[in-house]
Amino acid sequence: MNLFDVLEKGARRFPDKDAIRFEYPGGVRAISYRELHRLASRFSGVLIQAGVGRGDRVAVFLPNLPEYPVVVYGALNIGAVPVLLSSALKKEKVLEYLENSQAKVLVTSQDLTAEAALARECASVGEVLVVGTALEGESRQDFSAAFDGEVPQKVELELVEPALILYTSGTTGEQKGAVLSHGNIVSNIRATNRHIGMRSDDVVMCFLPLFHVFAQNFVMNATLNVGATLVLHKRFELGEILQSLQRNRVTMFFSVPPNYRALLGLSDISPFDTVRYFFTAADAMPPETMEKWQEK
Repeated sequence: MNLFDVLEKGARRFPDKDAIRFEYPGGVRAISYRELHRLASRFSGVLIQAGVGRGDRVAVFLPNLPEYPVVVYGALNIGAVPVLLSSALKKEKVLEYLENSQAKVLVTSQDLTAEAALARECASVGEVLVVGTALEGESRQDFSAAFDGEVPQKVELELVEPALILYTSGTTGEQKGAVLSHGNIVSNIRATNRHIGMRSDDVVMCFLPLFHVFAQNFVMNATLNVGATLVLHKRFELGEILQSLQRNRVTMFFSVPPNYRALLGLSDISPFDTVRYFFTAADAMPPETMEKWQEK
């Protein structure tokens, strides 16, 4: 098995359907399931050219961008292990986690290159790849366009082999790398699909950071697993979110308690008319906030 099966299934069942819609000021970038599979497969070849193989760590230091699932699934395809780093990290911490995970490659974006500046001081890092160089408007390019080699075949893996490493302080004050296996994540996203009733006709909004397990598994991977559409935002900007809800006719809304508290101040909640399911996680939801939101 391999978590990459999610993209193969999506490309086979819903080739022309939008897998990702990346909303940014002034436009939207849509990527179909067929195209997402193609880009991730090509990025697998980029990683192989960089010397990455089965079990090697690929550090992902990116904000929410349409390239995020491409990089993650591209690594998974060849049995490599994406190491998801918070895009809020400063350069000293980036270096610390690169050394701790023994990452072989760091993938980052143009706007984070300053914080990735110490990456080459890590003995294990052989290459730094910069993606998302021209995302918006007509000037955007396929960041793997330079790759002209043979697209690698998917690596079949055992259930217990590592799929992702996420740095978390969920159990202690100091962050440490939590290893999630392929079997673990597949079980997680299937349970999510079943218990929240996620369907292929859903449109799911995600402005939560993809380096966090909430957005990574419960939102992105679960959405792609059923062939739904993920409306991706770089961050929570209230005006943009309200417009996007209406424009995309979003049906599932995932957020955290502080955002729900902020939304209570809205006088007009009609942008949420198409939303059939609300979910909160990652922090304790005060009962009074939940009750007021349900009433609203």
